[in-house]
Amino acid sequence: MLIVYGMAQGGAMELRLGGGHAAIALAGLGHDATYISWIRVGHSPVFNKFKKGPFGTPVYRVCIPSNEDLNLNIGISERDVYNWVYKELAGEGLRQYTLDTRIHRIESLPFGPLYYKYNCVDIVKNCLAVSGAYHYARSLLPTWTVAGVCGDAAKIRRAVLRRLSSAVDPALQITRLPTPPDFFREDEKREQNIEPAG
Repeated sequence: MLIVYGMAQGGAMELRLGGGHAAIALAGLGHDATYISWIRVGHSPVFNKFKKGPFGTPVYRVCIPSNEDLNLNIGISERDVYNWVYKELAGEGLRQYTLDTRIHRIESLPFGPLYYKYNCVDIVKNCLAVSGAYHYARSLLPTWTVAGVCGDAAKIRRAVLRRLSSAVDPALQITRLPTPPDFFREDEKREQNIEPAG
């Protein structure tokens, strides 16, 4: 399951005004489960479990089924996102580092050289695109805000569930690989789907 998060200390209003933080979890990959929280400080925006950080509790938590959750190929792959993050994105960061090693610290590798090239919304949008999720529901307008990317995720989720309702009962999802037991320890909204209105 891909889980798109929208977090803000000030709640939904802050997200609609362009504040807050977007992140995404790849929860269906077993021991490879990954939480991507792209921030422009620190050593890594990629973690092996959900981290609350300074952003407050999730305001939105949109759960999108993936190939890894179902015995159906629905065209949304968490493994493709995982490979993009650890191969292509990490490779891009390492290439940037080799261009000018003086401006980056070695401990910030592989993502540090890209901290200012992307923001959290860019990364979540790229993850959704790489997974194939945007084939279900394209954004009508460019998505610039956390609320916007969470709205995109909600449209995608609804489209996937509509498609699945004709093929299989969505309540009968069969997990192939269990998420590590402590993956969602800090997620106060775990096991909930909380979508933006509309």
